[in-house]
Amino acid sequence: MLQPVLIPRSWWDRLRPILLNYLLPALLSYCLLAYGIQAVRESILYPQPRAVTYVEFVRQRPQEGWYFVRGCLLDIPGSLYEKKSKARGTLFVPVLDAAHPDPSRVEVLLETEDDSIRSAFEEFLEAADTNKRDAFLRKNRDRLFRRDDFLGMVTQSPGFQSRLAFPEADERVMPNFIALRHERRPLALTSAIILVVLGSLATVGTLLLWVSFYLAWKRGEPGRGL
Repeated sequence: MLQPVLIPRSWWDRLRPILLNYLLPALLSYCLLAYGIQAVRESILYPQPRAVTYVEFVRQRPQEGWYFVRGCLLDIPGSLYEKKSKARGTLFVPVLDAAHPDPSRVEVLLETEDDSIRSAFEEFLEAADTNKRDAFLRKNRDRLFRRDDFLGMVTQSPGFQSRLAFPEADERVMPNFIALRHERRPLALTSAIILVVLGSLATVGTLLLWVSFYLAWKRGEPGRGL
């Protein structure tokens, strides 16, 4: 009687169900729980935005927080964008002191996806490409150098500056600049708590899944263990 020939599975065939059924749920549940905990922390620490002037904001150099910054001047023509972003959806706009602007020192960058800011920047680039830059600047000076107050969260990200497309030999942006994420605010405390609860339930479910995997492996049931 002929015996069936068992063909061993490849390493990928063995690892794929482990990655999809065990490691991926563990990673997702951890991220959900960590995000929920961070959201609860921000909701408790920053129930209201702290109103400051541009000068106070630069002097304090906060590492995090929710701020309403008054007396700002946007330098839209000097906007930066991420090197890998061809569409330039997110801009990093230099923010200056409206009372005493100093274009040679950029202490604050506004991370924004505001349509009006992005539109003004794109139109400026088009005018620069067609040698109409100076005329466009004169005609649209108020749009390109906008005086306004801004609400947002201070964000810190490793390697943040290296991701930006700085103009060649541009030394205006200070190495310890402050990044203000435009219009971002903490989640409501109730929503943050719901995220923590969901993350906790997902983490418990993932632990039970790993326990079932371990027990199946101990019993020598590769079909269930893998």
